[in-house]
Amino acid sequence: MDAMHAARLEGRVDWALSHLQLHAALIDHALEGTLTSSTWGKLWRARRSFGPYLRLILSRANASGRVAHEKAICRSVTQRLQAPRFRKRLADILAAEAMAEADAALHADAAIV
Repeated sequence: MDAMHAARLEGRVDWALSHLQLHAALIDHALEGTLTSSTWGKLWRARRSFGPYLRLILSRANASGRVAHEKAICRSVTQRLQAPRFRKRLADILAAEAMAEADAALHADAAIV
């Protein structure tokens, strides 16, 4: 899973590690012989609050039409962070769903008559 998330940064992993200030920790663990997949996973979880990464996965979900995935991303982010862009997108998704449900109910009622 971490490799998949790293791949989403499209060759910008070094840039992300630098901005997340993980280089020193990774080097220290490597030199001490304590760099394991578990250690890497704990360090890499910092991406969960890294704005560029979060915006990237949201835009990819949007571009591929994966609204349920967008909703899950927005819910996760807004539960943990102050993120107006994600809060607005979640509100837009929920409003669109409510409109679709209302429209479906209207058409169902019209079909009964």
